[in-house]
Order: sequence, then C-alpha cells, then structure tokens
Amino acid sequence: MPEPLLSVHGLVTGYGPNAVVEQVDLSLCPGESVALLGVNGAGKTTLVSTIAGLNPLWSGSMTFRGDTVTKAGPEARATMGISLCPEGRQIFTSLTVEENLLIGATPSRRRRPAATAAQVQERLARSYERFPILKERRHGGGGQLSGGEQQMLAIARALMSAPELLMVDEPSMGLAPAVASTVYGLLRELKREGLAMIVVEESSNRALGLVDQCIVLRGGRSVLSAPVGELPDHATLLEVYLGSSTSEEVTS
Repeated sequence: MPEPLLSVHGLVTGYGPNAVVEQVDLSLCPGESVALLGVNGAGKTTLVSTIAGLNPLWSGSMTFRGDTVTKAGPEARATMGISLCPEGRQIFTSLTVEENLLIGATPSRRRRPAATAAQVQERLARSYERFPILKERRHGGGGQLSGGEQQMLAIARALMSAPELLMVDEPSMGLAPAVASTVYGLLRELKREGLAMIVVEESSNRALGLVDQCIVLRGGRSVLSAPVGELPDHATLLEVYLGSSTSEEVTS
C-alpha cells in the first residue's frame, strides 16, 4: 500500500475554550479523494481549515508526504502543496479575474523558486482552457462575476499553486443544479488527472459519486469512515449518520 500523502491522527481543535473537532483521524494516499460530510455545524470547515493551517491543532498530529507539519503555518503548508478552496469562495472582488489567479500562484513560487514566469503563464493558460468564461472576463473585476463564475475562479485560483492536495469546501453551495454539475465535472477531471482531494458537503450524491472514501462528522467527531463501496444505504446514511429522516435533497 502506498505511503499516505496526508495523515491526520487524533486531531482536536476549536475556538476559544470550545472544542469543535475532537479526535478525528484521516488518511489520504496520492490520487485518492475523500468526501467530508455532515450537517451544518458538524465541524467540516473547521477540520479542513486546520489541515490548511488556518487553525492551530490543540492536540493530535499531521504529516504530509511523510513530513510532520503539525506546527507549520498556512503559508508553509500551501508551499508544501496543500491548497484550500474556501467556503463562500472568498475571491478578491476588487481585483481582476487574472489578478486573483496570479495571487494563487504564489505558493508554487515559494516551493520551486526556479519556477519561471513562463510556467506560471502555462498554468494561467490551463485555467482559461478549463474555464473559458474566466478568459473572457480576465480583465474584469472578480466582484462582477456570478456566483457560479466566482466558484470557478476560486477553484482555478487554488489550482494555480500546482497543489498535491486540493480541499474544496462546499463547492455546490448556492449554485443552480446545472452550474453545480459543471463544477463537479471539473472535479472529476482533476481526479482523473491524479489530484488528491477532500470535498466538503453537507450531503451530496455528487460528492459520493466522485470520491473513493467518505467521512461523516457529527458534533465534531467522526461517526463513519469507510470506502464509498462499503457505505450504508442512502436512507440509513441520512437518518443515522447525517441526522435527517426527511427526503433531503442531496443532488446539489
């Protein structure tokens, strides 16, 4: 079995005096993808933010490519190859589309100082190939984009650092079904290219159709961790693990 790209053991973190994520384990090999599911407030965003270095680990350990990164800050982790596409997109609305993308290339320049401007331009061209609408609007402000276009920009910006691990937090949130399908089409393409991913959703058939394994958080703890092929049926997953007995919409 290959050595894990990312290994998290016994992770505990939170805000102020309150623990939000408690004793979570996660292991991800190169090219693998994980769906991180749970209702709002389950600790999903806190977990991926902590993996990205935005929140400190209170206890537990984390390695990336075999190196201990428990105390590494967000810039160091981004430089190592961990990239987060945050919930709510968080693009720079006052900057142009292209300026947003070029900011995303900063960690890769730190990781490989010899990277030339030409290599950054190659990634920029690849972003425009993946998202033609961004090329059309590259000189326009990020704030002028629609919600779906901003999500595309946020993902493209995260990819500009040439990451080995991409974490995407709520990629379909607030998007029309057709736009969400386009976004997940890109994620499937990235998976085929061998990029390791963690995809955060409240509950999504799209996410489960994309990934190799699933972790369900409830109250900050992992209540289910299994390969997708070993998951319980959909109704049980909703009622027992996600805390819903309704016919929740899970296709968006």
